[in-house]
Amino acid sequence: MDLKGSGTDHSCLIESEKLYRLIAENSFDMICLIDTEGRYKYANNSYTDILGYSKAEVLATKPFGFVHPEDLEFAINSFKEALESDKKEAAIIVRLICKDGSYKLIEHRGKALYNENGDFEIILINAQDVTQRKYQEEQILKA
Repeated sequence: MDLKGSGTDHSCLIESEKLYRLIAENSFDMICLIDTEGRYKYANNSYTDILGYSKAEVLATKPFGFVHPEDLEFAINSFKEALESDKKEAAIIVRLICKDGSYKLIEHRGKALYNENGDFEIILINAQDVTQRKYQEEQILKA
């Protein structure tokens, strides 16, 4: 797309970007992007609100840096296997450490995204806090 061309194309692009940012920033789901170097490139408000960290703190942390030590190997292997498979996506539940030191159970769905040349470009993570749901399930099973 030629951004120096018609003002209409440029303004549509800007409006589209504003719309997508508005949706991502106001989603109840935790959304983040991880680059090919294994760095956070983006984390939305829910991601930071649920874990209690600032965006700067999240972006300065390696993606598996919040994972509970007992869940770390499982998380790394699950995403590695997904990236190496034909399906290119993973779905796991792991504990993440919050800024206050507590842990939350977070269900992650990760998907590898590719550029127009078919080269791996970025991982999109869509996650939800399932701590309360899992607790309620346990209570039902105990009853």
